Amino acid sequence: MKNIFSILLVFLFSLSSSFAQNTENYSISGTVKDKNGENLVGATVLLNFNNGSFSKGTITNLNGEFSLSNLSSEVGEYTLKVSYIGYQTVEKTVTLNANTVFDIVLEDGKTLSEITIKSYREYPVTLTEVSKEELEKRNLGQDLPILLKYTPSVVSTSDAGAGVGYTGMRV
Repeated sequence: MKNIFSILLVFLFSLSSSFAQNTENYSISGTVKDKNGENLVGATVLLNFNNGSFSKGTITNLNGEFSLSNLSSEVGEYTLKVSYIGYQTVEKTVTLNANTVFDIVLEDGKTLSEITIKSYREYPVTLTEVSKEELEKRNLGQDLPILLKYTPSVVSTSDAGAGVGYTGMRV
């Protein structure tokens, strides 16, 4: 019984190691720079299988370097897409058959001219038209500051009580 168990165990280990040898994992690495040779930190690097079944991505480090590892060797073409704000996006077609290194240079994107946004807003103002007839009805012989007290948003004060002397108005 022990012999059968040990033979079965050896067979399973050899079977699993043969599967492991048939699957190869590749990597894609490289650098992303601008046309002046400056490293682009934080550029987005995306690898898409053309049928849409696989996608893997990363961003560049402080040296502008990226690495996509443990890529299965599924037959077909992949699209490597590199983008960065202010630069044109670069797309390259890649066939995985070995570890590959790319040095990608991004060109400046189009810059927009300055735009100006202006806005005008009307402030709400209370307006009261006082006719001659209304003034004559309310006048009762009083001065103008006392009459203006009857309009909205006007506060008038007077020392002497009848608009004589120091008179103040606030709107």
